[in-house]
Amino acid sequence: LASDSIVSPNSFIKNVQKRIAYLEYNLFDGGTRTNELFIRADFLNRELEEVLSNRRLKCINALGRLDKNKQEFSQSDVGVNNVIVRKDVLFFVDFEHSGWDDPAKNICDWIIGPNNGMNNIQCVNFVLKMIEKRSDEGLKERLKLFLPIINIKWLLIRLNHAIEIKGDGDRFIIEARVVEALNAYNIMTLRISAINHRME
Repeated sequence: LASDSIVSPNSFIKNVQKRIAYLEYNLFDGGTRTNELFIRADFLNRELEEVLSNRRLKCINALGRLDKNKQEFSQSDVGVNNVIVRKDVLFFVDFEHSGWDDPAKNICDWIIGPNNGMNNIQCVNFVLKMIEKRSDEGLKERLKLFLPIINIKWLLIRLNHAIEIKGDGDRFIIEARVVEALNAYNIMTLRISAINHRME
C-alpha cells in the first residue's frame, strides 16, 4: 500500500489522531503557549472537532476496506515538483511512497498538497474530470468525506515545521509558522467548499 493510504479508512484516521496528539504535546503544551499560540490552538481544536465529528467518523467506519478492484497504483508524493515535462509528455518521478491506494486520496493530495500549481478553478475542473474518467460510483462521496480530513492532515504536516524550530526558543518565528500553516488551511477549506458545491 502507499504511504498514508486510505484503503483502510480507520487506520488512516488513527494516524491523523496520533499526529494531533503529537502536535498538542510538542507545540501547544503549557510551557510554550504564548497568548497568540493559545488562540491558534483553540481555533485548531474547534476545527478538529468539526472535521472529525462523530457523524463523519461513523460514515467513514461504514466504508470498511476499499475493494481491490477500486484501488489504484498511486505515486502518493504528488506535485509538480515530481513531474518532468519533455515534448508534451509527462514523466512522474519519486516513487518512494508509492503503492496501492484509494483514488480519492490521490485526488485529495493533488488538490490540497502545497505543490500542485493549480488555482481554484483548475482544481474544481481537475476533480470533475477525475470523477468522470472513473466508473466508481462511491468516489464522489468518499471525496466529500476525506477532503476535509486530508486538509487537516496537511495542516498538521505544515505545523510540524513550527515544532522543528521550537528548540531555538524564538516564539515569534514559531507563531509565524503557525499562522502561515493556518492561513494555508483556510485557503484550502474555501477550495474544498467550491469543489463540494460543483460535485452536488
